[in-house]
Amino acid sequence: ASRAMSTNSISSFFVYGTLRPDDISGQSWTKEFLKSASSCRRSRLADHTLYISPNRYPHAVPRKGGAIRGTLVEFPESLMPEKLSFADEVEGVNFEDQTSEHGYKRVKVEVVTDDEAYENVSSAKGEPVQTWVYIKDSCDPGAEEIPEGDFVAHYTRMRPHMMTFE
Repeated sequence: ASRAMSTNSISSFFVYGTLRPDDISGQSWTKEFLKSASSCRRSRLADHTLYISPNRYPHAVPRKGGAIRGTLVEFPESLMPEKLSFADEVEGVNFEDQTSEHGYKRVKVEVVTDDEAYENVSSAKGEPVQTWVYIKDSCDPGAEEIPEGDFVAHYTRMRPHMMTFE
């Protein structure tokens, strides 16, 4: 494997839900996760679709042609073991044996960074970056697709009609 794809050299996460710096759902873990981030850049994950489950948590599922808007959160390499452990705990993932409490798995993906990608998700022209993301193999029963691929925009629009997180 090339250095770019080696597990140890990845020092970032693509976050699309409650770990995003602009998330407004008020989860207790967001601020702690983002502490000591070296940068947060708008970015896009291609060939994935975003869903929101009946309990109001978002999840990404691989699907050709889909796109998800989120943030590439980069950390100093020295903090990655701590950040991986923290994020795995939030998402209920045991990375060593690939088990998960909530059906998520942590995988390596390539995202494209580009501020314009936020406004026009299909035309990101920025830099491709190898990063970690939490995804599910399939959408949860009763989950709804977020067609624009943007959890924060969806949550902002739906908040008056949504019940709280469970």
